[in-house]
Amino acid sequence: DNKKKWWQLFSNNNNDKNTIILSPATIFIKLQVLWIYFDAGYGKYTDPLGGWSFSGEDTLPALDTYIRHTLLGQYMYALLKPFDGLRYMTPSVVYIELGVVPLCLIGLALNEKRITYAAITSIVLLHTGIALTMNNTSLLSAVACVPWTLFLPTTTSKTTKVSSSDNNNTTTTTKSTMDMSRVE
Repeated sequence: DNKKKWWQLFSNNNNDKNTIILSPATIFIKLQVLWIYFDAGYGKYTDPLGGWSFSGEDTLPALDTYIRHTLLGQYMYALLKPFDGLRYMTPSVVYIELGVVPLCLIGLALNEKRITYAAITSIVLLHTGIALTMNNTSLLSAVACVPWTLFLPTTTSKTTKVSSSDNNNTTTTTKSTMDMSRVE
C-alpha cells in the first residue's frame, strides 16, 4: 500500500486503470522535467552576481537585460522601469522554476486538480512571457510547455446510445460524452 502512494506522486491515475498508461517513460519524463526546472532555478538562485535576486541597488536585474529585444518587451520595460518593477519580477522566475514541479506533484498526489492546474498555468504563462518578450524564443517556449501535458489530470470518453421513437420511426444515434466524474 505504501508503494501505491509513491507511484501516485508520478501518475495522474486515480485508480482508474483505463485513463493513463503508467510506464517507466512517463515517470522518467516527469523526473527529467523536475531536474530541468530545479537545475535552472537553482542555477539562477546561486548566481554569484545576484542578477536573479532581490539584491542591492548596484546589481542589474537579469530581466532588465533580457526583455529589451521585442516590441512587447520594450513596452513592458517602459512600464516597469519607473518603479523598479523588473527587480521585483526577476526573482519570481527563480521561485516558479524551483517550486512548480514539486507543487504539481503534490497536486497529483493529493488529487487536487486546482493545485495541478495552477502549477501548469504558472509555467505556461512564464514560457509565454519569455516567448513574447525575448527574440528567437518562441519555439523553445512552445517545446518547453509540451512535457507538462503529462501532468494534466485525465478524463475518459464514454459512448452512449440515445434512442428516440416518433410515430413508428425509430432512430438510434451514438453520442460521445466526456466522463466528468473526475473533473471538479
